[in-house]
Amino acid sequence: TNAITITLDRDTHARAIEIDTSFMVDSVTGDISLQLEGDLPALPRSLTLDLISPAHASRDRSVTLRQISGNTYTGQLEKQIEGRRYIELSDPDKPGEGGWRLTGELHLGGNQRYQLSAH
Repeated sequence: TNAITITLDRDTHARAIEIDTSFMVDSVTGDISLQLEGDLPALPRSLTLDLISPAHASRDRSVTLRQISGNTYTGQLEKQIEGRRYIELSDPDKPGEGGWRLTGELHLGGNQRYQLSAH
């Protein structure tokens, strides 16, 4: 299979298991706190959060979020990120078969809670 097929499968799988997440980014410290919901057989030990700039590839960021308790994950952004970003959340242990990913587009800024769900 080629990469595109696998990617679509991961999107479809995220919908099938009803992955849903909300997260906050602390605008001062860059701390990210994320809650993961979904019909997962086991919660991932870590997650990869990719923040992709539509205009500047040099501003793309990838953050590893670690499971701290139950369905709560934390990580940290080194630099403050504001403005429009494409977001991708995935399980790094399952990049292909059996994996899932959430994608979306968010406008980041200030201390607010963001929602991302499979649709």
